[in-house]
Amino acid sequence: MGCAAGEALLVGDFRGDLECAIAAGILPIGVTTGRAGEAELRAAGAWHVLPSAAALPGWLAEMGW
Repeated sequence: MGCAAGEALLVGDFRGDLECAIAAGILPIGVTTGRAGEAELRAAGAWHVLPSAAALPGWLAEMGW
């Protein structure tokens, strides 16, 4: 994608997604649209948890990205 791992983020809805992101040095963002809830996603290392991927553009704008 033309960017360093530290400049990327991965959005996932289960523990394995977030663990892969962390292992790759990518910022892990959880979404609660799968079976995992916010607490489980945070325990897996989510830097932030959103209610759905649809909330991502607004959150990115709020973060200044």
